[in-house]
Amino acid sequence: MAPVNINVPGIKSAMENVHTCLEDTFTQIKKMNEALDTVVNAHKSTNAQTIQQDAAAIERDLREAFAAMKQTHSDVYEKGNALLVKAGQPTIPEPASPELGPERSPGSYNDEDIVYDPQALEHYQEAHATAQQAGTIVAEINDLFQNKIPVAFDSQASASIVAHHQVINGNFEEAHQGMLKLLGDTAPGEVDELFALDRQLSG
Repeated sequence: MAPVNINVPGIKSAMENVHTCLEDTFTQIKKMNEALDTVVNAHKSTNAQTIQQDAAAIERDLREAFAAMKQTHSDVYEKGNALLVKAGQPTIPEPASPELGPERSPGSYNDEDIVYDPQALEHYQEAHATAQQAGTIVAEINDLFQNKIPVAFDSQASASIVAHHQVINGNFEEAHQGMLKLLGDTAPGEVDELFALDRQLSG
């Protein structure tokens, strides 16, 4: 019988939840990176370099958030399995973590190389929606750290894991705000202006 101070169901639930949260975070970051690609690729203009730099800074924040989330994942499984052993329960192997692709590399655009994308405005709307959705994943992360982990672990183990929360939230919030600003600075009206001639030529 498990010692009364080890919450076996809570530990198993925390393991399951941290993995779901990691996968959801990965999916959201991929969507945000795709939205950044839309912005960067659409703007082959005089402000393209600034836009690329902003996009790279946002991506760095997202990568830092994801790295901290991966560390949380490992910590929950490591500490959780140690407690399961004490409780005489079988351990649960840590599932593999998804991996983000290579870092964004600066593109080389010139003012004469503007290709009209008929779906540019649609892509922008998707990018805006993606930026807004970041709030949903933050709520899921908060629930993991504020509820699921503290219930599963003693205060000492819980505190060391929850220490990652501030890093994740801080970087996510910075990336979220940076993305909203970037999308605001490069609004659909500007896309209209950039591609006006190509739109006319394409009928």
